[in-house]
Amino acid sequence: MRLSAKIISYVFHPLMVPCISIALILFYYNPTILSFMNTTQKISFVGLTWGITYLAPVSFILFLYFKGEIKDIYIYEREKRKLPMILAAFCSGISAWQLSAFQYPDIIVNVLWLTCTGIGISFIINLYWKISLYAMGAAAFCSIIFALFPQSYYDYSLLLIMCILLSGLIGAARISLKAHSLSQVLAGYALGSLAFLML
Repeated sequence: MRLSAKIISYVFHPLMVPCISIALILFYYNPTILSFMNTTQKISFVGLTWGITYLAPVSFILFLYFKGEIKDIYIYEREKRKLPMILAAFCSGISAWQLSAFQYPDIIVNVLWLTCTGIGISFIINLYWKISLYAMGAAAFCSIIFALFPQSYYDYSLLLIMCILLSGLIGAARISLKAHSLSQVLAGYALGSLAFLML
């Protein structure tokens, strides 16, 4: 059970949400978005987003871990989360600002602003109390899918149901690992579920 929970935590990292959301928008929600790009270029764009919003913050976490600044890569200690959260918010924010400056579609820019805002709010909460970023990310992804559903080229019903079930699994995994209490996971769900308001 514990091994399964760790695997779930590795695979469904909350910082994957912006990159997966943008891939969903480009290839599933509306394939005509960024029509000046071919498929290879769109994949490269998603890869660049992944590098900035996921790989950069995670690399910093690994740096802190190998330097001995943090005891584990999950950063169970609330006080140690500050720098990684600031960097993650900065990476998403600077990406959103750059794409906005180059007049990329609002739906893509908003996903990145949403990520920056969500991390920023979590950072403030984290100063006083530990909230589950995993639960927040999972609920935010469900909320994004829900927001995109009415205008999508395709039916999102099955995907939304699967994501809701997966969100429950992620929350259960975090509780199983004793990374969070039930209230911290529920708070993460509550915050993440508001994501649709920014799209």
